[in-house]
Amino acid sequence: MPEIMRLLDHPMNHNELATQLGPLMTDPIKLIDALESLYALGRITLDEEGMV
Repeated sequence: MPEIMRLLDHPMNHNELATQLGPLMTDPIKLIDALESLYALGRITLDEEGMV
């Protein structure tokens, strides 16, 4: 999750985020779990266009 928070200095969709993470995130399920956790903790938001 810390890697995700460092990358989110501007809005991006989940595909852009996965690309930015590159080899750090080889399992898409882990990315989804991390995003769900950050959302539940109120650390990220999701807008109408799917941008995190």
